[in-house]
Amino acid sequence: MDTNTTTTHPTAAEAEQHELRELTRGVEDYRAAGRIPFNALRGRFPSLPSDKPYKKILAGDFTEMNVGDMLARVRGVWQTLEAEREQRARADLYPDMRPAEQVSLAVSELLRETGDNRFVFVAGRAAHGKTCALRLLADRYAGVAVLVTAHEGWSSYELAMSEVAAALGVEKGADGRKPRGGGAWLAAIAAGCRASRALLLIDEAHHMTGKLLNAVKHLINTTGLRIVAAGIPTLWEKLTSQAYEEAQQLRLNRMFCRVELGPPPADDAARFLARRVGRPVGKGAAARVAEAAREFGAYKFLHRVGEALIEAGGEGEVGDSEASAAALKITRDITGRS
Repeated sequence: MDTNTTTTHPTAAEAEQHELRELTRGVEDYRAAGRIPFNALRGRFPSLPSDKPYKKILAGDFTEMNVGDMLARVRGVWQTLEAEREQRARADLYPDMRPAEQVSLAVSELLRETGDNRFVFVAGRAAHGKTCALRLLADRYAGVAVLVTAHEGWSSYELAMSEVAAALGVEKGADGRKPRGGGAWLAAIAAGCRASRALLLIDEAHHMTGKLLNAVKHLINTTGLRIVAAGIPTLWEKLTSQAYEEAQQLRLNRMFCRVELGPPPADDAARFLARRVGRPVGKGAAARVAEAAREFGAYKFLHRVGEALIEAGGEGEVGDSEASAAALKITRDITGRS
């Protein structure tokens, strides 16, 4: 009896095709789970193959395709999604912590609003949970919510509006052409989202100019969009005090509510540290950490204290002395004092 067997190995080309298809399936699972329109996903990831080759890859059809190029593009998208998943697992905020609950409550009521007051501003200083709260909202309302982050480059009206359009999945104007100029992008968004009830989340909103605030007001007037903007309160007040009259109207006549975030209370400190460290946290210990967090980094401080507690080891309930030592270590790291 011949016991010899022949083992065949895939060629390099076949291996690339297999990896491309598997990664594309992973991206598609992400899209389907979040009920995200393909155009919206591709607006966020312009390197993603367009609809036709995307479907061909899922079907295992690689004819007339540069597999190496497609693999590099899809691999980049998948790595970003994996990094985001890991970041969420190590988040500085959980859905039942105060900033997330405050913002979630406001947005759940906003989504029922049918009038013109469809703008929510989330105000909070650095590390008060604004970004994490918006990310949690984007996850909770996946398929409805889109998240875009303002930045210094938004001093360019065209760049800002094109990035908002991409997040909303708007690629062309009413004439079927790619818009040129901020005003043309605004018109394209207004036309493309006229009947939309999507939730547009804008982080770092203090980077928005008065002209962009006017654009937000225009979108509320002409579409069904609900818009949530989060930013630092002092910069927001400065911006709106110097902005166009229309921006004042946005704040006074289109605002659904304003949510003020603050530093973590003791119950948030206890909840966060217990989950991060995997041990119960005493009330006194949580209170000490929360008190220090008010001055040294709010929710970021909780994250760093949690890491310090893990590094130090220990068993049973985290007590006052253990929590104080970890908080002191992080405080010294921040201030540079011994």
